[in-house]
Amino acid sequence: MRRHGSLTSPAGLGLHGHACWLYADDLEFHAGLLDFFADGVELGQRLLYAGTGAVEKLRADLAGLPGLDDLLGAGALRIMPLESAYDSGPTGTDAMAQLTMYAAATQTALADGYSGLRVVGDATPLVLDPAHWDAHTHWECVADRFMARNPMAALCCYDRRALPDGILSDLACVHRSSSGKPSLAPFRLFAGREGLSLAGEVDCFSADSLRRLLALATPADGDLVIELDDLEFIDHHGVLAVADHARALADDGRALRLRGAPRSFDRLNTLLEVGL
Repeated sequence: MRRHGSLTSPAGLGLHGHACWLYADDLEFHAGLLDFFADGVELGQRLLYAGTGAVEKLRADLAGLPGLDDLLGAGALRIMPLESAYDSGPTGTDAMAQLTMYAAATQTALADGYSGLRVVGDATPLVLDPAHWDAHTHWECVADRFMARNPMAALCCYDRRALPDGILSDLACVHRSSSGKPSLAPFRLFAGREGLSLAGEVDCFSADSLRRLLALATPADGDLVIELDDLEFIDHHGVLAVADHARALADDGRALRLRGAPRSFDRLNTLLEVGL
């Protein structure tokens, strides 16, 4: 079972962990980086660090990781400048190009005898331009679907000092786990057993976010299953957001199916007569 919820440390997330690490200073960033990579060493994953700056600066970021020189020498840890690790065009991150790259890197790690791939990326520069927010948030959703089914784990780091709460909230909501204020992620939308899983709480304040993130997280084709087993609360605004998404899928010849809906959801569905 992949953990979800708020984090104080990115340790213990396993081979498939996908966490949003919102840091406020360099010490907080480095603590998350080292804890996450130390787990990867224990699990036998190959490590990949992508950050901003020269390779020498990125190597210095890793000071304090046990066995650093040996890991680098053996190819168990690789360092890449962010611009080499991410394919970003005029509209932002190219999700399919990124998926191709990380899928290949995961397969190479497995072929080389590792248990998978573990990535830390400081992706702050990729979302400094608001015009790139949707493309990058979509990429995070695509990446989560891949990680749910393949032995890749990622710690996606974002500098809270450089980004507004709006994009930080979207990014936290589409990760299974995140640090920072719990209020930034009132709900979570992530890859489930069959489709998407919706956890947490949705109300009048977060329903518009859910509506927007459903559009970004839904695969491009096929019917969609939304698992609601971990949904703690939803009001009529949230149910209407899900109903709007169901209508958009129906217009495209696709169906939305719900699994594990709580009694409150079913009651609102009946009262609102939205036919979910």
